[in-house]
This record gives sequence, C-alpha cells and structure tokens, in this order.
Amino acid sequence: MNALKHCHPAVGFCFCLLMIALSLVSLHPAFLIKSFVAALGYVLTLSGLRAFLRANWWLAVLIVVVTLFNGVFSAQGLTVLLTLNAGFIQTPITLESLVYGLCMGLMLAGVILWFVVLSKLCSTQGVIELFSKLSPTTGMMIARLTVFVPELLAQARLVSKVRKPLVSSARQSRKERLAFAGVMSSYLLEWGMEKSLITAQSMTARGYGSRKRTSMRRTRLTPRDVVPLTAMLALGAASLGCILWEGAAYQFYPYLSPLTLWWGYLPFLALTLIPLLLQLEEEVAWRRTK
Repeated sequence: MNALKHCHPAVGFCFCLLMIALSLVSLHPAFLIKSFVAALGYVLTLSGLRAFLRANWWLAVLIVVVTLFNGVFSAQGLTVLLTLNAGFIQTPITLESLVYGLCMGLMLAGVILWFVVLSKLCSTQGVIELFSKLSPTTGMMIARLTVFVPELLAQARLVSKVRKPLVSSARQSRKERLAFAGVMSSYLLEWGMEKSLITAQSMTARGYGSRKRTSMRRTRLTPRDVVPLTAMLALGAASLGCILWEGAAYQFYPYLSPLTLWWGYLPFLALTLIPLLLQLEEEVAWRRTK
C-alpha cells in the first residue's frame, strides 16, 4: 500500500474514491466482504495493529449494533431463528434480517475504513495540489478539515487529561458530567474560532487570494501513474456494471439468494488488489537494484 504514496496523488485519491462509491452502490454480500477485507488489510498495513485497535475498535461495535437493530426491528424473512416475547408483542428474529443488517454494518464500516485509507494516502499538500486548478477553495477547505479535526480531537483529549487530576476519585453524577460536557463544548468552540481566526490572518499576511495560487510541490503524471490509473478506471467501470447486474438480482427477502461462483466478481477483486500489485512491483524493482 505504501507504493501508492510514491505515485501521483490522483492515483490514491481515485482508488479510494472508486472503492467508496462501489461500496455504497450495492448490498451484495460478496462485494461488501471483499471491500471490507481489503480496506481492513490496507488500514492495518498503513497504521499497524495497535494503532488500528486504539482508534477504530468501535467499528466492531457498529457492525454488531446495526446487525442486531435490523434483526429486532425488521421482522422480514421466513427463516425464523427465535422469537422475542415482550408482553403481548412477539417479534420474530429471522436469518434474512440479520444478514441484511450485517451487510449494512459491513458497508458502513468499509466506507469509514476507506476514508481512513484516503486520509493516510493523500496528505494536505496532495489534496491542495489535486484541487488547486479545478477548485482552489474546495481543496483548501478539505485540506484544512483534514488538519483541523485531528487537532480539535487532540485538544479535547488534552483538556480531559488536565481535568482528571482535579476531580475527586468518586464517581461523578450525570449532572456533573453534563456540566463538564457543556464546558468542554464551549471551550472547544472558542478554541476553534480563535484557531480559525489566526489561520485566516496568517493566510492573508502570506498573500492568499491575491493572485493565482501556485503549488509548493508539483508532481506530474508519469507513465508509471497513468497505467494503474487507467486500470483502476477500467476495472471500476466493469465492477460497476457487474454490481448493478448481480446486485439487482440478489435478494434478501423472503429467502436469501444463494452465493455462487461468478466471473463478475473478478473485476472488483482485481481492483482491490492493484495497490498490492504495485507494492510487489516496487519490491521486485528494489531487489533488482541491490
């Protein structure tokens, strides 16, 4: 996956954008599983297991909650696993509703993981470089958001750490926690406005908006970038056609459609493997130079 960092920013941006769009198009289990596994593997490669578990542990909770929520409140399907009795109301839990909820959870978690991959591949300067000619304002807004949100979260963690020794070890009441949440929100709002004002004054002092913007780093598209970019676009178009064809035919209710081997899964699989192939090519070229 690190090979994408050495390519033009458009390559990594296009790959993540294609994976996000294709993951949102269909609820077919085969495509969603491949998308989620690929995103999970690439995030682990870029961040490491410990950092991933510390920052994204809640994704497992999200998948479980969405699965159970759909299973309890969507009593569709004919394969009844159990029945919940709540007084005079009986709610059947069906296999079809649980699988549908699981697919929804995998889709949400997969899209979030692809956004994490996008944030790892495209730096602030890369985003500005991509949008500097098409839409400078949009590029600057995206770049500032990618920096401002982590800074805001870090500031919130810092305030919590500073406050922890000042409060008693006894468990706080709900009223005290709500009061602290209000104080925290007020402080973060004040800090964010001050940070934005300082940033705006700094940008004005450096001549932002006075003339056509130039980029600090100019990266040109080379044949090494055009080949994977063309392959991504071609495989993305083929995958979209296969998803619309097979995804429209797949049904969750009243019974689950059987999953069979189909050649239409190959374009999407090949698309997810492009970063791995680029990494293998880079390692082979590196070993030849030794």
